[in-house]
Amino acid sequence: MDSQNYDSEKVAKKEGGYIISLEEITTSIAYLGREELTRRIRDFKGRFNLDFTEDYLNKRSVDKLRHILLVALINENRSNNPKKLESSGV
Repeated sequence: MDSQNYDSEKVAKKEGGYIISLEEITTSIAYLGREELTRRIRDFKGRFNLDFTEDYLNKRSVDKLRHILLVALINENRSNNPKKLESSGV
């Protein structure tokens, strides 16, 4: 799957609503590298702030950075969508 097909910055935007597919959210960040993950965590605009220091983020593994961004996106999706986040059969 091509990383250009998914963009986590657009996860919250779709046909007047919000994406509720866990697969779409996870795929949107699966191919991001350290620099892009760090940028998106630092620039995350949601109902809560992610205020990690640069030093903290630099010491985390890429997998940990993906996990941080994934949790933020899932929580933001849930807070903006009254429907339960659903898995798309994975």
